[in-house]
Amino acid sequence: RTNLIQLEKKLLSNFSHSNFSEPDNNINTTIAEPLAYPISSTFVQDDKIESSELVITPIVDGHKKMGVTELIPQKTRIGFYILPFIALQGSDGLDYLHSALKANMEHDLGFASGWRVGAETNRLFLEAEFSYNRNELKGRAELANGIPGFSNLSSRGESESFGFMINAGAKYDLSEKIHFLLGAGFGGMNQEIGFTLAGFPVPESEQTIFAAQILGGLNYQLAQNFRIGARYRWMRVSKMDLFAYRSLHLAELSLGYFF
Repeated sequence: RTNLIQLEKKLLSNFSHSNFSEPDNNINTTIAEPLAYPISSTFVQDDKIESSELVITPIVDGHKKMGVTELIPQKTRIGFYILPFIALQGSDGLDYLHSALKANMEHDLGFASGWRVGAETNRLFLEAEFSYNRNELKGRAELANGIPGFSNLSSRGESESFGFMINAGAKYDLSEKIHFLLGAGFGGMNQEIGFTLAGFPVPESEQTIFAAQILGGLNYQLAQNFRIGARYRWMRVSKMDLFAYRSLHLAELSLGYFF
């Protein structure tokens, strides 16, 4: 029996010095808890901060921060355009100025055409305008100190003009493709007027004079490089040596190239 007891002690002694280590009572600290934040996240933890004070900083793309699109500064873009146009034209004024003859002219509906070349930014535009205008004229003329019954004479004629204007103004976006514009311009106009009096031709009058205008209209971007536009222009033309001031009202349609 004594031998058995000694053998048991010897076995127990060998077992306590074997390669097996005692279980780790803190094993729970070595096991990762389920993540409460995305795997792609990073966190900063100070050794002295309690686990309840853990600071988590998610990695999020800049343009997705707080669900708001990141604002990227846009450079001012300068575009250029070439717009041929046609227009219906009405006019008034243009009375004949002569000491021996008073003629009040009526103007038939005329037409105009031309080209417009310009540059623009998101808010402003500057352009050069070349135009041709034509109107038929008719009216009655009275001779001063004329013979009774012969002092009231009929007159017919036409007016033609070639103009060059510089226009500038502002643009306002009504939508992505529709823009409203408002502006003014000035320039010169070569105006030629001729008419007949009671069937007899009166010498033509031609003169280059000053003109100014105000304008408003809409542009619609048909495609990336094509634009259609509508404008109203009111133009004031200075008087000539033999004709009074003249006002033009133009309703025009343009179609051209934008780049």
